[in-house]
Amino acid sequence: EAGLQVVHVIDPTAPAVVGSHDTGAVAYGVAVQGDLAAVSDLTDGLVLVDVSDPASPVRLGALALESTGWNVWLDGALAYVSGSAGGVHVVDISDPSTPSLVETVDTPGSVRTMAPFGRHVLAADYTGGLQVLEARETRTTPIEAATLGTPGTALSLHAQGDLAAIAHAGTGLLLVDVGDPMAPSLVSAFVDGAFATRTHLEGDLMLVADTDQRLQVVDIGDPTVPVALCIHGFSAHSFA
Repeated sequence: EAGLQVVHVIDPTAPAVVGSHDTGAVAYGVAVQGDLAAVSDLTDGLVLVDVSDPASPVRLGALALESTGWNVWLDGALAYVSGSAGGVHVVDISDPSTPSLVETVDTPGSVRTMAPFGRHVLAADYTGGLQVLEARETRTTPIEAATLGTPGTALSLHAQGDLAAIAHAGTGLLLVDVGDPMAPSLVSAFVDGAFATRTHLEGDLMLVADTDQRLQVVDIGDPTVPVALCIHGFSAHSFA
């Protein structure tokens, strides 16, 4: 509920908050493009903030949305905001003072996390599994292109190369081949009993945060057989 926080991390051993902006309710997601920060907020929808002076962030504009904004991703003059209902909202931010809704792309579930993938957007759609949205050359907004139904509820995802990792409540981690975005296919599953809430791919390693407040490091050198390397306890369910 602290809104947007700007943190100085030049010295990673001593991070310090240098500025903040109250976005209205609860800030769930943030994306930065140049001096512009876009925040997905519980009640104010999409909030656009000028962070050219990190010590004094200034609100430029906002757009109320029909559903809670979970996550936001920026692509030039467009912002993609995932909602608790209604799928993905596409917003024109060419004038940050007056953002306007271009289109809402409906999905079966509620999109929690998105990841850019070339001309596509990969979306963890909660009960809707993995949704692939395609932005055609003749369109400025995405259309639903492919779906991979998955067990459990898809909470977050991260893509690297042709591989996407999806964190699932109740199912652990799923590794999916998205080399052909129109036909995603399951490669393997990594299950250890905990609810995975966040994942990140880094080379041959996969980082997994879960509801048991652990960070696991998993070897995915062979994505068909992921192997846990170590586990570290911490007091959060997410990381960046």
